[in-house]
Amino acid sequence: GAENGTSITVVGGTCADMYSDAEGRGRAMAVFMGVTTFGPTFGPIVSGFASPALGWRWSFWFGLILAGVTVIPMLLVPETFGDTILQQKARRLRKSTGDDKYRAPMDLVKTDISHILTVVLTRPIRMFYSEAIVFFSCLYLAFAYSCFYMFFQAFPLIYVRIYGFSMGQQGLTFLAVGVGATAAIAIYFFWDHMVRRAEAKKAKWIQQEEYRRLPLTCASGPFLILGCFWLGWTAREDVHWIVP
Repeated sequence: GAENGTSITVVGGTCADMYSDAEGRGRAMAVFMGVTTFGPTFGPIVSGFASPALGWRWSFWFGLILAGVTVIPMLLVPETFGDTILQQKARRLRKSTGDDKYRAPMDLVKTDISHILTVVLTRPIRMFYSEAIVFFSCLYLAFAYSCFYMFFQAFPLIYVRIYGFSMGQQGLTFLAVGVGATAAIAIYFFWDHMVRRAEAKKAKWIQQEEYRRLPLTCASGPFLILGCFWLGWTAREDVHWIVP
């Protein structure tokens, strides 16, 4: 959970830095959020086949190897935050010219411990309680992720105990999550096409930035409940395993 939250926060900020237009930023985030499900999708497959054959420790060794490989390109990723880039440029100018007048906006921001404790660290809490869109978005995402990870606990119980799958076979059932994520990305790109058409017609609902993608959430929200109900209702021996 913690590492997932961190990655979403950091990558979201990076996308905002790299894509100034809403369309490019939205597409980048859609692809990223879809790809984040591939890790949890392939994890049970790897562990399901590796653990019986090589031992349970190899489930963690594979994760460590993958993490180690991904560190290499991460070390080559350049800074994307504009204020930090300006700060670095100002620092180079001060060093090369010996003139202390070169200052970036971030150089003027307080960085003492009291400012960090009272302003920086409390900002998310203040936004959570003072901004309705932040509050309800967090509630929605918390519920969505709860449903998502609940399936990872339910699938082994259903497919091993009810349908008699092996650990490797029940790991393969998580491919459905990857298929769903890929379909979601395609749906988002189609929605982007609808947004462009609405912009061309100067539709009233498209004028407010926060409403551009809200209809997608409103339409997809009920499917979370439908998915939970579907899984609980159909997971029994007299129903084919592919239905749940």
